[in-house]
Amino acid sequence: MNKLLALTIGVLLIGVLLNGSAVAEIQVSGHVGAQHRYFNQTPLYLAQESNQSSIFGQVELFWQSPDGNDSLTITPFGRKDFSDDNRSHHDLNEAYWLHIDDTTELSIGTKIIFWGVTESRHLVDIINQTDLIESLDGESKLGQPMAQLSWITDWGSVDFFVLPYFKEPVYAGAQGRLRLPLLVNQQPLYQSSDGQKHHDFALRVNYNFDDWDIGISAFKGTAREAEFLPKFTGQQVTSVIPLHRQISQISLDVQGTIDDFLWKLEAIYRHQDSISDALTMRGVLASDNYIAATGGFEYSIVGFNDSAIDLGLLFEYNYDQQPNSLFAHSAFIATRWAFNDFGSSEILAGINIDHQNNSHSAVVEASTRFGDNIKVSLEAWLFDSSQQQSPLYLLRRDDFVALELRYYF
Repeated sequence: MNKLLALTIGVLLIGVLLNGSAVAEIQVSGHVGAQHRYFNQTPLYLAQESNQSSIFGQVELFWQSPDGNDSLTITPFGRKDFSDDNRSHHDLNEAYWLHIDDTTELSIGTKIIFWGVTESRHLVDIINQTDLIESLDGESKLGQPMAQLSWITDWGSVDFFVLPYFKEPVYAGAQGRLRLPLLVNQQPLYQSSDGQKHHDFALRVNYNFDDWDIGISAFKGTAREAEFLPKFTGQQVTSVIPLHRQISQISLDVQGTIDDFLWKLEAIYRHQDSISDALTMRGVLASDNYIAATGGFEYSIVGFNDSAIDLGLLFEYNYDQQPNSLFAHSAFIATRWAFNDFGSSEILAGINIDHQNNSHSAVVEASTRFGDNIKVSLEAWLFDSSQQQSPLYLLRRDDFVALELRYYF
């Protein structure tokens, strides 16, 4: 990916040299910060620590041509973790050229694309790989190399994607928290003989009418989520190996605003190419064909109790046909507080109840700003499960609180 970064920077410099007036159009922004996580329970594994500190930073370079039809964006990110070497990583989140015409847009490079409307699970969001060691909420992503062609209409848009390269996610190391019982081998298996270089394709149609937004998507290529197979050394299992299958997926996401209600739905149907019997016997793999859905609502109370605070009440229900899924039959209940103050203070508190496995997880996310440059965030997670078949059982001693400070420039 260093070649892509060098190429993008080279194109940017050429554009500046060819048009001296473009120098004034270069914009630089970003943030640096520090994070500390505290785990209040004795770890399951000896190498793990109760305190985990890290520093991070992100820079965005943006250039736009004088006529506004062409632009270049470069956004690298990096984190240094002082406990888990695997969490010390960097990624080129975005580095792409964008050309805009009257009804079409073409972008080439590395981008982050988000699809979806629900809060508790991002089912249809399939373009980018989730950056698993950054956050548990599924919203931190690795940049995806792509070519994207978009057609803009009065009723919505149509987007076509060619994805020529798969970025391998990084997993927590021996000293890291929120990890599997066995360490993850950082050299994954691919069902396709092309490995990381398999060409994936996606198509999305966005349709907007009245108070409704509808997205219909299709994807064919390498599964972004891994399944894990045991790796044997002799007769002993010493680690697990990520396996990425070839899949075909169609999805639907709907969001509608009716009075004070925001109604949400995400649903997918996925076909996964079958795996050989030898591999299937080595681990519990997902079904070849399955459906999953998340739906619910958010009810907003503007000016709660005659104050400046806006209160949101959220409810979502998850269904998944996959075996041992955290979302097989679970309910998510949450409140969102927007204080509408000078610091744009917000609090989200929610609980996900897996009544099939008698387990639950709870999360609190809070943030506020001090002036234009400083943002303080607090994140807390609680995991509770006594059922070994539940995915949350692996995290039963990983309750934590994270405090983060960011400086924007």
